[in-house]
Amino acid sequence: MAAEVFLYFLRLGATVFGGVGPQLLAMRRDLVDSRRWVTPAEFDRGVALAYLCPGPVGTQAGVYMGWRRAGALGSFAALTGFLLVPFLLVVALAAAHARYGSGGWFGSLVLGMRAAVVPVIALSAVRLFRTALTGRLEKAVSIAALAWCVVRPEDATAAVLAAGALLAFQASRGAKERGAASAGLLALFLVGLQAGALVYGTGQAILPIVREAAVVRRSWLTDAQFADAVSAGLVTPGPIVMAIAYVGFVAAGFGGALAAASGAFLPGWVLVLVVGPWMEKLERDPRLKAFARGATAAALFL
Repeated sequence: MAAEVFLYFLRLGATVFGGVGPQLLAMRRDLVDSRRWVTPAEFDRGVALAYLCPGPVGTQAGVYMGWRRAGALGSFAALTGFLLVPFLLVVALAAAHARYGSGGWFGSLVLGMRAAVVPVIALSAVRLFRTALTGRLEKAVSIAALAWCVVRPEDATAAVLAAGALLAFQASRGAKERGAASAGLLALFLVGLQAGALVYGTGQAILPIVREAAVVRRSWLTDAQFADAVSAGLVTPGPIVMAIAYVGFVAAGFGGALAAASGAFLPGWVLVLVVGPWMEKLERDPRLKAFARGATAAALFL
């Protein structure tokens, strides 16, 4: 079963653009409705766990689905399958940057890919809004989160957590009513580990920590190069956090890309294995289910 988990997430990581919303839409459609690897309740628990653990939500949710399907080996298969193609594509873009610079055909290519990805992201978010959010409050929370992030995009993670807490509070009330510069590989790994272990929510939240470490404190990259890294994370499929592989490549070649990416995704994978069994015991907690719905609703357009 681990092999089928790997192949599914390999395809998912190679074809889904746009971050949390499109990733959750694809997993819900494929793993709940079509393949029936998990039930709707198990999917919601996976989303809740993804928000409780540090790291990018889409990746964490995928790791949980792999764990549900094939245990610890399945979780690793999901992680590596989901990240393999995005990692290789980001490294390829970083190599092209090193050879051709940010102008000319390379700059035009990045701009063209970005323009093509935008409508895909918007369409996926609208579809998930229509199919996955069943309650009026969840839809209202999703729209409010979108408006909030238009005004204050730097607070996207706070909007997601606030939405989850709001629905969890509502469920709790209901339960009461019912009675219930030269970069070394180790340094790059540690920068990735710091980002992956300390940041919750959407992948964009990790980027300021990476910039502070790689651009401001260590001068591994310039601001222009970091902007190119973020663009690479946006225009390739998979999580935007994979931009850290671009940073690692510019700083120390392919080994640096591998070290930085490994550090960024390791904490979340380990925590899913540790916390996953504990989550099973909370299956009937209405507050946990409500947190998952609220967090998913807020994340659609982030």
